[in-house]
Amino acid sequence: MFSLIFQTGIFKVKRIEISGNQWLQEEELLKVVNIPLGSNIFALRPWEIEKRLEELPQVKEARVRKSFPYLVQIEIKERQPEAWVEVGDEVFCVDEEGVEIPASSTDLVRVYLPENRKSLLLESLDLIKVWKKEFELPLSAVTVENDRLFILQLQSGIFIRCEGVNNLKKKSAILKPYLRDIAVKYLDVGGFDLRVGDDLVIVPSEEDAF
Repeated sequence: MFSLIFQTGIFKVKRIEISGNQWLQEEELLKVVNIPLGSNIFALRPWEIEKRLEELPQVKEARVRKSFPYLVQIEIKERQPEAWVEVGDEVFCVDEEGVEIPASSTDLVRVYLPENRKSLLLESLDLIKVWKKEFELPLSAVTVENDRLFILQLQSGIFIRCEGVNNLKKKSAILKPYLRDIAVKYLDVGGFDLRVGDDLVIVPSEEDAF
């Protein structure tokens, strides 16, 4: 009976469906999957195919399901470009977890890291994530000076000095009304410093962010 299953044409792969891919081309994924049409569906090992797909830097997660008698369904979860990172002369794109991925989009937040501060990349990415969640004003860049000073630059030109994610979360409720006032009233403010005490410091427009 077992040998009959492998020999019959009923359980041969006739179609492969791929879903979830936005950046990766289906042709590229099919090459990685490497499932010849006509191969026996019982002989396929989904976990091996998933492993091959997840070796691609753009793939965060892959799920392969055999839908008998002849269909293979593949669901891809791609890594989304989160920021461009500049470290010295090196420029590369990363997702929210700091995994380097190929990307062509220029409409991303820039993260500027000193060469001796690469370990602060994840903190910078967490700052971007918190900012997007808490604030409506678009972020332009995050400049890392040291482990106690991160400078967030908004597209409007306003800058925010903070000590990191916890500092930004703690002061977000205080900062939001000020940012709304600036947006509505066009106040002459250069930025804000969140590092002092329980409040914040308003920095005049003539003072440089750095």
